[in-house]
Amino acid sequence: MGQMAEHIIYRHHGFLRRELPRLFQLLEHIRQSQGVDLEKAAEIEKIFQAVKQKIEKHLCDEEELLFPICRRLEAGEKVESPHMDMIARLQEMEVEHGNADRALTRMRELAGGLAASPEMAHPCRDLLSGLEALQADLKVHVEKENTFLHPLALELLQGLV
Repeated sequence: MGQMAEHIIYRHHGFLRRELPRLFQLLEHIRQSQGVDLEKAAEIEKIFQAVKQKIEKHLCDEEELLFPICRRLEAGEKVESPHMDMIARLQEMEVEHGNADRALTRMRELAGGLAASPEMAHPCRDLLSGLEALQADLKVHVEKENTFLHPLALELLQGLV
């Protein structure tokens, strides 16, 4: 579990920490520019802000609580029960995976028709491309967590109960 958790933190969490601020800045630039559908830009920004906050909390819970607790349990160490119900939080994380994917799909749909002028075509294409890359990486990330890491974590955490 430890190696997989480290891989996810380095590869996928690192990607999210780099890409989310970059996409936020690009979205801010687009939203403040002439030649875009302002209603679509505002909706994308609203969805993006919510997704960004959820992802940041999700990463924090994994890196500071779930992964360290599970590493210790896997090593046979005694672990005090955390301040939250980690089994419930783990199940909530899996729901968040699906919610993030649906939100990214919606933002991509909106971004596809965002440019209302030729001058904004390039920044809007960059946003769409960034959202596509984010969603593609998230799919791989989620697959690793949902099929390997989370089932193992659930098994380890059930030993705490």
